Amino acid sequence: MKLNPGDTVSYYFYFKDKNGALIDPDPSTLTFDVQDPSGNETSVTVTKIQTGTYEFNYNLPTDAALGIWKVLVHAEIGSFISSESVPFKVEAL
Repeated sequence: MKLNPGDTVSYYFYFKDKNGALIDPDPSTLTFDVQDPSGNETSVTVTKIQTGTYEFNYNLPTDAALGIWKVLVHAEIGSFISSESVPFKVEAL
């Protein structure tokens, strides 16, 4: 995904059990962060749409650094731990 400074980063995240059914992670372990190209992280609040489905929106600053950014997701469901990194590119207007 390529974005410009000031754009909104939007994703849906889905959490499923081994049978493919949507399931909620333990809320105390669920974190969403945005990491800029320098490695600085910002926590982002997400919206739960329904069981196992979360909407992520983050407004990039108008002076956002150019380069590869990442959405970092961490969740635990029982003894299963999941950490994902979703990259996106911020380019000049």
